[in-house]
Amino acid sequence: VQAEASRVRAELEYALNVTRTVAATLTVAKEQKELALTREGVNAIIKKVLAENLQFVAFYSDWEPNAFDGRDQEYGGKPGYNPDGRFNFTWSRGEDGEIRSDVTQPGDEEVADWYQAPKRALKEAIIEPYPYNVQGKEVLETTLAVPIIVKGEFVGMVGADLKIDFLQKLAD
Repeated sequence: VQAEASRVRAELEYALNVTRTVAATLTVAKEQKELALTREGVNAIIKKVLAENLQFVAFYSDWEPNAFDGRDQEYGGKPGYNPDGRFNFTWSRGEDGEIRSDVTQPGDEEVADWYQAPKRALKEAIIEPYPYNVQGKEVLETTLAVPIIVKGEFVGMVGADLKIDFLQKLAD
């Protein structure tokens, strides 16, 4: 039992460390104007992290309105964006292993624990397992969420979703 618990802990710590690293990178880029990242650049980073971490079912970054670059209005309704143009890139992995871009539903950030927990606490959170639709299939998953904090203010978050069945696979 101790060995299985250690493996589960190591798996969660690894996923949390990856998520922390991306959040720290985005924080530095936001604080240092000369390191400005574009929406397209961050989107590519998010996709690459998901591609290289097969245990993740999704990887994403969601930001407060206009907090990323102040250009939400320009992006409203464009392909890959909600009508509000808010910076929120999500990449998910389907059962077939295919990686696709997903658009967060408008208002999800205002009610979902994966966004609200790190926003309220200003610290990382592990969200209790919940059912979620990933590429048309409902899966039971948990989220590791890390806030992006600039000058003491929450501006966004980075999240990694893990299917809960990975615990069973580790135990087996």
